[in-house]
Amino acid sequence: MIGPLLREDYAAAIRDGVPYSKRESVSDPADVVEMDALCGYLTVVQGPYQGVLPGPVPLAKRDAAERARTAEQLDVAGTRTSDQRLLCVLPDDDQDECEQALRERLVTRRESVGADPAARSLLPLGAVTLATIASLAHGWQLGTRSAYLPEALLSAPQQ
Repeated sequence: MIGPLLREDYAAAIRDGVPYSKRESVSDPADVVEMDALCGYLTVVQGPYQGVLPGPVPLAKRDAAERARTAEQLDVAGTRTSDQRLLCVLPDDDQDECEQALRERLVTRRESVGADPAARSLLPLGAVTLATIASLAHGWQLGTRSAYLPEALLSAPQQ
C-alpha cells in the first residue's frame, strides 16, 4: 500500500515543495532525485480492494530509456551520499559494477560504525534497499554476502 501512495501522491507533493504544509519544505536536490529513482522501480497495481494485493513483489526493472534518464538526473544532482553513489550504478544494469559498488559501500559502512554503535544504526537501510532492488527488480542473484544483507530481504516472499 505504501508504494503506490509514495509513487503517486507523496513524491509529487515533495517534489512540489509540499504546498499544503504550513512549514517550508526543504529538500536537497540529490534527495529528490534519489526518491524519484527509487519510485521508478515501484509498480502500481490496481485491484478491487484497497490494501496489499496478492501477487508478485511490486517492483519492476525500468526500461532502458527510463534508466538512462535516471542516470543523467543522478549525474547532475550534485553532492551525493554513499547510498546515492551506490544507486548511481543501478541504471547501468551492470551486475558486476553494482556488486563492486555494494561491497565498497558495505566495507565503508563497517569501518564507519565505530566501537559501540547504537543498535538501530547497525542495518544500512539504503544499501539493503538497493541490494533488494537489484535482486528483485533486476533479477540478479547477488554473490555479495554480508551480515548487513539478510538473505530473507534479497529474495521474493514465498507465496
